[in-house]
Amino acid sequence: MTYRVYDYDRVDKNGKKRELHFDKAVQVMNMKVAQDVNQKPRMVKYYSGCSRELLCRCKYFETERIQVTKGFAFSVMDTSFQVLMCLSGYGEVQTMDAEQKPMRLSKGETMFLPAGLGRCLIVGDAELLKIRC
Repeated sequence: MTYRVYDYDRVDKNGKKRELHFDKAVQVMNMKVAQDVNQKPRMVKYYSGCSRELLCRCKYFETERIQVTKGFAFSVMDTSFQVLMCLSGYGEVQTMDAEQKPMRLSKGETMFLPAGLGRCLIVGDAELLKIRC
């Protein structure tokens, strides 16, 4: 069963906020913390215009936190799509395709970049999560 603990202030067809199930959700939560929750220190790499921190990597995906202060270039290869999530600030994603207009991204927004998009440039001042699958 799924319990609703937060609903982004959405309303039903009658204009009333939907019911939350906070008490029921707390009753079924497993709040025990595993003994081995320690993480190894992560390395932040600094470049001209951005910094990059690898948060997680496995055979299925990779997640990086990127702090863009001026610009950040990367490629979206034919083998995989990528997702950008803007945690703070704003930026603009530009591609090498002259017909493709720059795509804006700001705090709280997520952008799907299809496989094969090629070379991209993010310009702006933003903190991003970049997920490569």
